[in-house]
Amino acid sequence: MINTLAWLLILITAVGLVLTIAVGRRQHKRVYDHNASDTTAKHPFLANPVLIAYVLFPIVIIIGAAILMLYS
Repeated sequence: MINTLAWLLILITAVGLVLTIAVGRRQHKRVYDHNASDTTAKHPFLANPVLIAYVLFPIVIIIGAAILMLYS
């Protein structure tokens, strides 16, 4: 049961990340914000909190699962 949920979590996270990057690339060609900061203009993916959350969420889940397995 836990393995099934873990694979489902990985699948959902991977699909969400791919879709977010695809939408970001599509919108990157358009100009919506003319007064964006230099950091956002140079690093649009690193300055995006949604993409950072997509990277950190699975890491936190894996660490939490490892801690749960150690102490249960």
